[in-house]
Amino acid sequence: MSSVTISPLSIYTIFTPAHLYGYVQYPNDTSKFATLASQVDQSVGQQWTIQPIDGSTTGAYSIRSHLTGAYVTWKYTDTPGLEFIGFQADPDEWWLRPADTEYHHICNELSCDYIWVPYELVGGTADRHEIILSPRANATGVDTRWKLSVAATVTPPAGASPTAITNPVSTSAASANTEDLNNLKKCAPCGKVACTFEPSGTPSPPAVYSVLIGQPLSNCNPAPGSASNESIKTTLGGTFELSRSFSIQVTAGVSFGLGVAGPSVSASTSITEGVEEKVTRTQSIEVPIAPGRIGALVANVTYRTTPGNVKIDDRTFAFMSVQPGEVTGYDVLYANCGSNFEAFTLPRTDCNLGSSATPMSESLVSAWRMWIWIRMVVMLLGAAGAAW
Repeated sequence: MSSVTISPLSIYTIFTPAHLYGYVQYPNDTSKFATLASQVDQSVGQQWTIQPIDGSTTGAYSIRSHLTGAYVTWKYTDTPGLEFIGFQADPDEWWLRPADTEYHHICNELSCDYIWVPYELVGGTADRHEIILSPRANATGVDTRWKLSVAATVTPPAGASPTAITNPVSTSAASANTEDLNNLKKCAPCGKVACTFEPSGTPSPPAVYSVLIGQPLSNCNPAPGSASNESIKTTLGGTFELSRSFSIQVTAGVSFGLGVAGPSVSASTSITEGVEEKVTRTQSIEVPIAPGRIGALVANVTYRTTPGNVKIDDRTFAFMSVQPGEVTGYDVLYANCGSNFEAFTLPRTDCNLGSSATPMSESLVSAWRMWIWIRMVVMLLGAAGAAW
């Protein structure tokens, strides 16, 4: 069995020992297929993210270009039986079958009857550096192993699983209307009432969410009458804050974005005004942005959640304690022009909650649709500055 653990928080190079030019690379402007090339140190074009497919019960992964955000797939050609490894906008399923302690076979189905093979080794000429999806039976005697090596090290804090990225936890809450929810403004930081949080369950395992840093930048507007076909280099980043908080859960079918600050919860906790606790980070990076794409920098942050209830006067509301842990690393995300990154910047504490408040669920749905590959709990993003 392989000793390689695939982490959704890491960026990888993909290498074959069977070819002189062994590193998988995003194609240049003249090719639509993945190619093999000599290693270029820190080349974003040779970096890949490998993410579990949402909902897969058989261990399928998606493979995505860190340079452009395009997903790896296989492309049929005019030649019968010849399927090159190429790219598309939506994720495709791949299975990683251990070959030995360092290498994998990369397959397009669980049975691994079709595998990645350098084209040159199964019929291609010496100048063909593409990769094809070949029947395993046609690759007898050919080295079909691929080594996945971390190109950017991201180490979760002690006790955190590198694959502990979960779907949202299902919770219930008592029925309440907007008038009832406005009573939450009595609690800190909006009011001065000492509300009490009572945990009703155990803390979740560590999971991960992403926070947008600074503003997304685009390469979307060529001069009139021309089509931009050049990548641009730009600096992404800025300053962001993390703070411990509580978030109200779905109530009567609507999510509200009122955050109430609080420390880590192990017993009853009084929510009162007090010393502000924040962690401020600044990060920037120079990256290429391909034509027709938007780029954004995000921080990957660990957190735990604890379900419970807050009692205000004679009413009880279901809340979730959110305790951010560490910033485990940073990533550059890409999307097509016209996409919206605002879903990563959920509202700060809203002390004017009312009928005009925007339901948090709208931005969450947008976030999941755009970045389903991240598979993280974004409904509890604790990016708001809060006091306790």
